Amino acid sequence: MWYISRGEKGLKLMTFIWDLFRYNYRMKLDSPLETLFRIAEPERKALKKLRIKTAEDVLYHFPTRYGDVAEVRTIGSLQKGDSVVVFGRISKLKASKGFRTKITMGTAELADDTGKIQIVWFNQPYIAKMIPEDALVRVEGKLSERKKTGALYFSNPKIERVNTVPQGVGESLFGGEGESHHLHPVYPESRGITTNWLFHHIQKIIASGILDSVVDPIPPEILEKYHLPTLKTALIFIHAPQNKDHAVAARKRFAFEEVFCIQLEKQKERKLWQKEKSFAIDKGEEHIAQFTKRFPFAFTNAQNRAAERPKLWYFAGRLYGAN
Repeated sequence: MWYISRGEKGLKLMTFIWDLFRYNYRMKLDSPLETLFRIAEPERKALKKLRIKTAEDVLYHFPTRYGDVAEVRTIGSLQKGDSVVVFGRISKLKASKGFRTKITMGTAELADDTGKIQIVWFNQPYIAKMIPEDALVRVEGKLSERKKTGALYFSNPKIERVNTVPQGVGESLFGGEGESHHLHPVYPESRGITTNWLFHHIQKIIASGILDSVVDPIPPEILEKYHLPTLKTALIFIHAPQNKDHAVAARKRFAFEEVFCIQLEKQKERKLWQKEKSFAIDKGEEHIAQFTKRFPFAFTNAQNRAAERPKLWYFAGRLYGAN
């Protein structure tokens, strides 16, 4: 057929057709991730280990914690080992492989008014394709130093686009105060899947509008009574909170939902039990009293109360606990 050819051109054509299919595919909660994103074999193994198969699975892969707010600095003031936030303009974005190690990586250059610094994302070349050239960005990570040249660079930092670069006084771009950015989630990882991978793919899923189709299992009146966010809002808050209060509200809502669903399930089981019959015990109270006298000690009040409840059920011919 016309689309089958050999060599690099055929590979590019098939890749283009696959991307066209994926981007026009309507995302659903039960959509397998492999139909939504291009997933390499190491990533596929890691997702299987994390028990993540669908878009819904990854949305419910919650962060274990949130990264501490790092110090905001300029590039000219950076030193080896610093964990900082830098605002600047990004350029020279490129996906490549290491000359000797053949490790896939994404590289870029970040610049502000005080200097330039290189960024490297090992095993994450897709990040270099997600940010447009010359965009304003916020980069957060730890500084490393090259052994041969002594040059500083960011290794696997978090990155996000921003609309404006805050201006401040001194080394801190904020000075005393400035615009706040959302906390960065830290997810449970496995070899082949990093927090950055999960963060960026979850953001893509949320941006697709998939949350408009979620059904909240908690009725609105209960959400209002206990001041809980809706399911859509809670999913956004837990993956991209603007502040700690948002993260706490999301966790409170999902903890409440878990207990709420357990209680509903138990109530459903009780209703089913009440419809069932059990073997009736035809022995009277005098037989029970005669039996308890055989013990070498007298029952306490608590033991008597504990023995009284199942007797009422067994004498009535119903399953114990079906109340």
